[in-house]
Order: sequence, then structure tokens, then C-alpha cells
Amino acid sequence: MCTISLCMITKNEEKNIKNCLESAMSLADEIIIVDTGSTDNTKSICQSFNAKIYDHPWNDNFSDARNFCISKASSDWILWLDADEQLIIRNNKLKDDLSKNTAIIYSVQMLHMTDNNSDENMTYYISYHNRLFKNNCGFYFQGSIHESLANSDMAAFDNMIINESIALKHYGYINDTAAEKSLRNLKMLLKEKDKQTDDPWIDYHLAAEFYRCNDLNRAYAMVNHSLAGFIEKNLMPPAIAYKLKYEIISKSNDQDNAVTGINKAIALYPDYVELHFLKGMILYKQHKYNEAIKAFQKCIILGEFNPKYLILSGSGSFRACYYIGKCYEELGNINRAKEYYRQSLLYNPGFETAAEQLKNINSKKGHKSQAMLF
Repeated sequence: MCTISLCMITKNEEKNIKNCLESAMSLADEIIIVDTGSTDNTKSICQSFNAKIYDHPWNDNFSDARNFCISKASSDWILWLDADEQLIIRNNKLKDDLSKNTAIIYSVQMLHMTDNNSDENMTYYISYHNRLFKNNCGFYFQGSIHESLANSDMAAFDNMIINESIALKHYGYINDTAAEKSLRNLKMLLKEKDKQTDDPWIDYHLAAEFYRCNDLNRAYAMVNHSLAGFIEKNLMPPAIAYKLKYEIISKSNDQDNAVTGINKAIALYPDYVELHFLKGMILYKQHKYNEAIKAFQKCIILGEFNPKYLILSGSGSFRACYYIGKCYEELGNINRAKEYYRQSLLYNPGFETAAEQLKNINSKKGHKSQAMLF
């Protein structure tokens, strides 16, 4: 049976590290911790899990720390996590799969939590990331921030497959340190931009951090700069950049040419449910309800489990149904509205927004019926 090294870098993670290690300890044959300067109880908590702990001076470079960490791993496979993540073990087939399959790298589903609600009503984004790879096969990290896995032999990624035995929950942007992390990221990204002024990915990540900080004007300017940068390099801009742009627009009051623009983005990425959902939201806010219904219906057809994209839970199911219901309610078709609110609740019984809307409709109907008796 193959073995797995859990590899992590930490700094002042005493609030998160225990839950993270508890979630993975049954799977990990060894735990490698590289600490970059903790002044709290992080290291002592890690010691209680029999982790191998190494100190590494922080130099504003995540890849340097991660590469040092994986260099200490002795197992057959490396699973890398962050302290604000927790492993979900869906079945006990992982090690058996790793032993049988020829792949040397796996993609893992990640659920990026965005609120502190109960699990059944939790809001999260779905994405897939390279988190599990074979040791001593030339893999390394690159990039000082938002680091990515690389290999000198690009063919190493050709046979990458999704492993469904495990998944990850990421809580990094709903805890007490979320604002602190965004400020840290902005500082590091601006420093990196001074070195690489023409990297459109840096511009995208800056836009995303400005958006997280609710600075919509700077986020919008930076995401447009990012899109232009990709085009200038004769590269197709990534779908996620278009998603961010039209997410910003959907929250603004200036949506005059938004539908024309997002239709061009959809032409590039017709299978990206988020773009269709944002189109529906823009049309809904423009009171173009029949057109919005068509956009949301397309979302339901596409669903929300496409491993190529970052997708908000419900965009291809209960949220899309809810907004179809809202559109029908605005059009005065109450029966169809109720039908789609019920459909939304079939997808997600814990979606309180749809339940409340359905309750309100039934309440209004009851008052009307009573009034007709007099």
C-alpha cells in the first residue's frame, strides 16, 4: 500500500491548525510542517500530532516555503493543504486508487466557503486544484503568491485525473483573519507587479483582492487591465477574469452595455454556467424578465460541476430556479413562480430565501381568498 505525506506551511494558525490536522490524520503517514515564524501555539499543536516541524524564514515567497516543505517528504505521494482548509474523506479508496492507477498527479474538488451558515445552507464556490502528486517526479511550486504546481516535463500533467475519494473545504475568507489576508495579499501582489509589470495574472489577482475589499472601482479597472494584457499577449483571457468583470458590473448601477459584453464572453466560454447566471442577473435588474428566464434555464441545463471553472454553489440548480421564480412573480405568473420556488427547494431544502418567498406568496393568496368571502 502506498504512503502519503501531508505537507503544510504555517504561521500563527492556532485557530485553524487543529481542525485541519484532525481532518487529515487518518490518511497521512507523515505530517511535514514548515513554519515561517509563528509566535502563537501553532507549533505546539502540530507537535501533538507527531508532525515533523521545520523552521523556514519568511521571504515573501510562498513557493520557496512550499518547495522546502516537499523536499522533506519521504512518502510515495504528497498531499498539500493550508491550515484554513479541512479534508473531506468521502470513501476509503484513495490509497488503493493511487496504487493501481498510472497517473502521477490528481485534481481534487475544493469547496471555498463564503459564510458561516449551517452546512445545508452554506454558500461556497466549487473549483478543482492539483493537490495530490507523486513524490520525486519533478514537481515544484512557482510564483511568490498564488503559487502553482509546475514540472519541467509538461507531459507530467497530461494524465491528470480527478480523484473523488477526497475533497477540501476552504475557510480562509470567512474567519477573523480574512481582511488581514487580503491586505497581505495586496501588499505582496503590488510588490510582485513592480517586478513583472506586464503579467496579466497579477492584475487579475489584484482585481480579485480589491473586489474582496469591496473596492469595486479599482477592481473593475484592474480586471479590465488584466483582460487587455492577455489579449496583447495573444492569449485567450481566462474565464474567471470575465466572471469577475461581470460580477462587478452586476453589482453596479452602470449596466447599459453589459449584456452585449457578456454575450461575447459566453461565445468564448459557452459551457461556463457562471457567465449565464450573471447574464440572467443583469437582465433581471434591467427588468427584462423573459430574457432573464432563458439565461437561468440555460444554467440549469449546464449544472455546476464542471472541473474547468470556479462555480458558485446553486448557480446551476437552486439559485437559478429561485431567480426564474422571481422573474415569473414579476411577470404576474404566480403559479409558475411557486413551481420554481419549490424546484429550488428540491435542489436545496435548506435554501431559506426560496422558502420565505414561497411562504410570502401563499400568505398573500390566503389574504386575497379571505377578502373575497366578504
